[in-house]
Amino acid sequence: MEITDLITGEIGASCINVRGTNGSGKTTIMRTLIASDSDSTEIHVRGLRKAAFTYVPSYNILILGSYKNVCGGCDNFVKAQIVRLLKIAWATKADILYEGVMLHTTVPYHLYMRELSETIAYRLFGYAYLELPIEECLKRVYIRNGGKQINEKYVLVKRQQCLHARAWQKEQPDGIVLSLDAMKQPQEVLSRLLAITTALKKVTV
Repeated sequence: MEITDLITGEIGASCINVRGTNGSGKTTIMRTLIASDSDSTEIHVRGLRKAAFTYVPSYNILILGSYKNVCGGCDNFVKAQIVRLLKIAWATKADILYEGVMLHTTVPYHLYMRELSETIAYRLFGYAYLELPIEECLKRVYIRNGGKQINEKYVLVKRQQCLHARAWQKEQPDGIVLSLDAMKQPQEVLSRLLAITTALKKVTV
């Protein structure tokens, strides 16, 4: 499949950046979504070694990045590449999901999504925060690391960055900020996220 197959003149309804502290389940949610559709497929673009997107046709959702390796999503790309992929995805008929972007990039990405909405086509854009007690986040990270010692301070700093980013986003005149209970099973969290994207489609009609 080529990305041009999704450029039909029709524009998707939304672009949502899934955010949360380490261990909150961002990557797990994306993997669960991809696994739910046997027809999910990776899409490559010129200039990138790794797959640029993963398309989930049953939900018409385009996810930035590949999830075949341990490190998935936007963690495979640098900022300039992510900006390029967002611009490409914005012109497609699909709704967009992405995660893995470092939190200190909040402001430029917000401004860039605003610019794309004004110059290419209107989309509702914003953030879905995975809410999880810090103790549970740390527990999950330890499990993921096979019980090996981790730098807990790093996780705590990321959590503070997450809180500051959300506060900044809520003050903006555009962009939506949503909260998802990440204590629930991944499928439940995913169902809520999909319900939100469906609701956004109705808003933009």
